[in-house]
Amino acid sequence: MDLSMIEKVASNVDKQTIQPNKNTIVSINGKTSWLGTRLRRRVLLETIIQVELPASGLPNIIRFRFCRYPETAKADYTGHFSYPVHAGMAGKEVWVTLAHSIIADGKMPVGIFIDHDGAVPIVLDGRQFKANAV
Repeated sequence: MDLSMIEKVASNVDKQTIQPNKNTIVSINGKTSWLGTRLRRRVLLETIIQVELPASGLPNIIRFRFCRYPETAKADYTGHFSYPVHAGMAGKEVWVTLAHSIIADGKMPVGIFIDHDGAVPIVLDGRQFKANAV
């Protein structure tokens, strides 16, 4: 029985633009949600996201949220993460790694949302999502 899954896109393959002040679902290979395990059990959600920051109009904070049932009326945000940004990061790339544990099963899609308070868009480059039964 499959108790883990992974979805990833390499750097420079499928970049995603994130507009300021707009809660946006992360896309990986055209997918915006993934199913955990086939059994109802605790699942560790992990993601690694490469973020390209602008040279000007830098955000103060980037917010990430895992979400059960994304893009539905049942959307349930969990695992909120705030990533502070400072002036020395302007025009650079950062890798953000997040992990959160939930009870899930194969009928529960899970996605990742991101938003930021910058004046201009940020860009997501390499991205990876994992779900492992624990």
